[in-house]
Amino acid sequence: MTPICPLLFCNTIHPSLYSLDSSLNLEYLDDLTVDDPVATVVEDVSMVVDVGKELGLLLNVSKCGLIAQDGCMVNDSRLQSLLRLE
Repeated sequence: MTPICPLLFCNTIHPSLYSLDSSLNLEYLDDLTVDDPVATVVEDVSMVVDVGKELGLLLNVSKCGLIAQDGCMVNDSRLQSLLRLE
């Protein structure tokens, strides 16, 4: 991997990540953290998955986690497949 590869990757995904609706949106290379009400997080995760497919990127759900308050109901299948942390 050449030293410019991370810059090219970030420049490619930046427009998509910049358009997320979550009030907390932190990225570092291929790591992403979003926080907001469940409906907004569902929309953002769906957008990341859909745009990622167009770019040839896949979300590795085995490396993803969902941190939610006890009793928080998550009805979206994409979020239900993530490791749940309380």
